[in-house]
Amino acid sequence: MSYNYKFISNLKQLDQEKIEELDRLLEKETPKCSKAFEVGTYAGYVTLLLGGYINDVTTIDYDQFVSPDIDDHKRINSMNFIDRYTGPDLVELFDKHFTNDFDFIYVHRDIPSNIFIDRIKKAQTRDVTVVCYEDQKFTVTKLQAPKRTVTKSKTEEKVTPTKRQKTAKTPKQPKTEVESTV
Repeated sequence: MSYNYKFISNLKQLDQEKIEELDRLLEKETPKCSKAFEVGTYAGYVTLLLGGYINDVTTIDYDQFVSPDIDDHKRINSMNFIDRYTGPDLVELFDKHFTNDFDFIYVHRDIPSNIFIDRIKKAQTRDVTVVCYEDQKFTVTKLQAPKRTVTKSKTEEKVTPTKRQKTAKTPKQPKTEVESTV
């Protein structure tokens, strides 16, 4: 297990077997990721685990479920790159703090993951990997960046390319007297 940070809380949202499974998933899925968004902070155990793989983590959770230990964990482990937000409505928090900069999302909460995935699809401009813990198992969803098309304004004329037409060669102009008497 690559996790080597100090965790001082007795609260964990996953048992050791699931933590090790998640660790293997993160090792496999995060090498190209640069910014993580976590839904479901709890005491911050998975937050620290994410921070071991991705050096930019934002986490959100309900006010009453976040342990104050997360701030201690950030300080003890010098993980100042973790941002945390809480509030009464996770979907509202997600909408407020999620941007298209995030390329890895971890969801572990009582709201169905498809609600977050639908919101991610609306904002995404890059490939996004979503790992969810629902029904006592992990699922991985890879969302490919949408293909963007350029739309022209109504005043622009649509030009369709045609086959290249042969052009007739124009005869060379006669050389001047100076040039021809070399």
